[in-house]
Amino acid sequence: MSLNKCLDVALEGQQLFERQNYSDSIRCFENALKISTDDWEISSAIYNQMANAHYMLGNYKIAAEYHQIDLNLCRENGDVVSEAKACGNLCNCYKIIGNFERSLECANRQVFIAEELKDDVMMGRASYNLGNVHHMRAKPKKDGDEYDKELLFLALPHYKDSLNKMKQTGDRINEGKVRGNLGDIYFLTGEWDLAISNHKERLSLAQEFGNKSAEMRAYANLGNIYLTLGKLNEALTHYKRVLNLCIHLGDHSFECLVNNTLGRISASLHQFPAALSYHLKQLELAKLTNDKVNECRAYWSIAHAYCKMNNLKNSLEYSYQHLLSSNILNDFEGVRIAKGNIEQLHKRICLSSSNERVASCEHTEEKENHEHRTSVYFYEPSQADVTPVVTPVVPSSGASVSYYVPSFSKHMQKTESEDFGENLSSINSPSSSNLTPIHQQNALTNTINKESPANITLNKQELIDNVFRFQSNRMNDQRVSLEPDKLSRKHNSTSVEDNIYEIIERCQMISGLHFLLAVAVRNPENWNSIMQFSECKPQIE
Repeated sequence: MSLNKCLDVALEGQQLFERQNYSDSIRCFENALKISTDDWEISSAIYNQMANAHYMLGNYKIAAEYHQIDLNLCRENGDVVSEAKACGNLCNCYKIIGNFERSLECANRQVFIAEELKDDVMMGRASYNLGNVHHMRAKPKKDGDEYDKELLFLALPHYKDSLNKMKQTGDRINEGKVRGNLGDIYFLTGEWDLAISNHKERLSLAQEFGNKSAEMRAYANLGNIYLTLGKLNEALTHYKRVLNLCIHLGDHSFECLVNNTLGRISASLHQFPAALSYHLKQLELAKLTNDKVNECRAYWSIAHAYCKMNNLKNSLEYSYQHLLSSNILNDFEGVRIAKGNIEQLHKRICLSSSNERVASCEHTEEKENHEHRTSVYFYEPSQADVTPVVTPVVPSSGASVSYYVPSFSKHMQKTESEDFGENLSSINSPSSSNLTPIHQQNALTNTINKESPANITLNKQELIDNVFRFQSNRMNDQRVSLEPDKLSRKHNSTSVEDNIYEIIERCQMISGLHFLLAVAVRNPENWNSIMQFSECKPQIE
């Protein structure tokens, strides 16, 4: 009777898990474990799913603990197939935690078991896990560092082995994800043709299975390559497709970043009205998602586009907003740039009011008739060149998805790195719910009669089969993360009173700046004296 009750509670937890209600599913699994059962397979399945729920919530250390219990149960009972799958789960947990030594141990054990069993499907996934650990190890340790090429080359043969096994076993869904990682490594090592061919294969497979999220990443990666090669028109075409997919998926944060990149490319192609349109949308989305960094960047970009279109008054208005936003973010370089731009714009506007020729905002260049025009020098961030889109991180956990703001660096920081897992194939986010042509997941309650004691064996088998199905098909998309720009500085106050005074000073500074900007808009001729006054204000640290 206790076995039947244990299964009922576990199945309730499974249903909550499938609805992505992970916290409540954990409580159900914990209650199921409190009910005594001597069936190790049921206990193993419960520990496995409880670990998965913690994994989806981002509790990776707790997930690793429960996967370790599952692994121990499998070893004690001589189930090497389940042991290999538990090793794959632990590999992914330790990899995300950053414990690469343990992660490699688990991946190598999985490879060993696959070789012993001569299981090509398992070998394909084990090889992928091994390659992905090296891929993650190659990630830059801090801003400004580059990928470790030696580790990338170490990951490459494992990905190739995995790809060969995927082809042999006809695992086309997971083949696409291996292609994405191969394309990434070839991109990072400068093998452009190989990078393009692999990402095109990735795109084709994503489209075949209706995986819009993967399709979006593939287009973004191809756009990144063309952008790096200086093929701006090709890059623009691919990023526009990324934008359409962002809108389709309702991903406002990533849509904001893509609009920024499209605007910068359009500006580089001297398509300033289009650039303005993209950056205005970027500003709208940045405000919608409360992304202060991209809001600040949008102000600069809009001011720049208006300046290039010779609309100096609108350029001045958004330059003021850039100044204010930079102050709020403690971005002192941004403040310097904004002040320089405002000063330049005021000089031109004053000349215009004196019936002198308004200087063009184009940089000085020789025209076809060899005429030269005086230009306004528009100050830009020190790394204001166009950059590739950083594809969104889609953690295999259920934690909130983070999207990283692309820096203005010329070097691509990240395209796509994807992570195998063994046990979560039924967990489909709204953006990836059509991962396969035929949805193969069936609700457990459709096949189980809970009131019939005769069905206890069937209940057990359904639960275990369901977990094994999760384990046999799961491959999560995991990209190496890119740290966002760190514009803000840490406070050094040593007391509560110091913090209070600092907050008051900050409020006074921002309030005073609002007043100064209002005066400056109405009296552009007084800009120099206003700037001198503003420089006497306390700096925000």
